[in-house]
Parts: sequence; C-alpha cells; structure tokens
Amino acid sequence: KSETPINPNPGDGSSIHHAWYVDDDEYDRAVQYLKDNNVHIVTEDRRDTGVFTGRSVYFHDPDRNVLELHNSNKK
Repeated sequence: KSETPINPNPGDGSSIHHAWYVDDDEYDRAVQYLKDNNVHIVTEDRRDTGVFTGRSVYFHDPDRNVLELHNSNKK
C-alpha cells in the first residue's frame, strides 16, 4: 500500500479505472475469488446495449485504484 495514495474516485465511484478482458470461466472464477477473500466489490453489472456489453465487476486495489474485470458477450 502506498504512503501517498491518489484517490481519483471518492467513495465507490468507478468512472476512472483500469479494465481487463477475461473469458467466461476466468470471470466467474475471479469474481468468486474476490468474494471469498472479502474484497469489497464496488459494483457488478451486466450491460446488453452500448459499446461495452457483457458482465463487469469493479473493485479497489490496496491504493484505491478502481479495477474492472470485463467479460464481453461480443466475440
């Protein structure tokens, strides 16, 4: 954990974040891992319209950067 973290998303905001695409099995495994290890999930959603469709989970790293794992239904 950084001694001088930057908090670009006060509270549970998630507009500024880093995202990674993961396939179906890895997405489910990763979300379960986060839950099993008591990682606070900022939000978990499924989008069926728009540019980025599919499932996403957002959570903080130890410095409160928001990270997203995304599983697109577009192949």
